[in-house]
Amino acid sequence: MEVPYDEIYISTMREMDVCRDKIRECERIIAEMERSYGITTGDFLKRHAAGEMAGNADYVRWYECSEGLKSWTERLKGFEEILKHRK
Repeated sequence: MEVPYDEIYISTMREMDVCRDKIRECERIIAEMERSYGITTGDFLKRHAAGEMAGNADYVRWYECSEGLKSWTERLKGFEEILKHRK
């Protein structure tokens, strides 16, 4: 059974909305961590990789959000590409 084009478009747009929500959530958490600890995420990641910033639940959350932000952004770009090349 063929799926109608409109259903594919609607589902893709829904997934894009999920990605945008997750991106906003990650950005909010990252900004909160940067304010709380007074360093940028770039500096945090360098120090984290060097083993300087470990053992703190906030650091784990910060790291996960920074990685999540990359993942959700890539996913959103993929969906945008799908729609850009639609018939």
